Amino acid sequence: MGHRMNPFRKKSDREVVEELRREQRWRRPLGVAFIALGLLLTPLFLWKAEWTRRKVLEIADAADRPGTQPDLCHNSALLAYTEGFVTGSSTGLGLLSGVTALVGGARLLFGGRKARLLLQCFDDRKPQPEDGL
Repeated sequence: MGHRMNPFRKKSDREVVEELRREQRWRRPLGVAFIALGLLLTPLFLWKAEWTRRKVLEIADAADRPGTQPDLCHNSALLAYTEGFVTGSSTGLGLLSGVTALVGGARLLFGGRKARLLLQCFDDRKPQPEDGL
């Protein structure tokens, strides 16, 4: 156990390959999970932005009716600007998160060719003494 704690010790080929195998095991499930998260976040934030826009327009329409108090019109304009800013910020962040999750998931799911080739090459060769066998 003491040799694992030394960060300057060079890992054997077998240790590097086993670490790579552990990473490869989780690559595809994580890729699918990130893609699902991205596909969930992107339309959710688009729907939220549209819903908020409709609600703010309903409030602004109610304030524009004849007989409403002028103070209500001023408040509805402030509400519309505030909601627009908040909705734009959260929609931008949500879309960025969704697209990042989609791209990261696709990279995890379809990437990793070098690692797979390295594992295949290691499995196909004859065992060497430095492998620790």
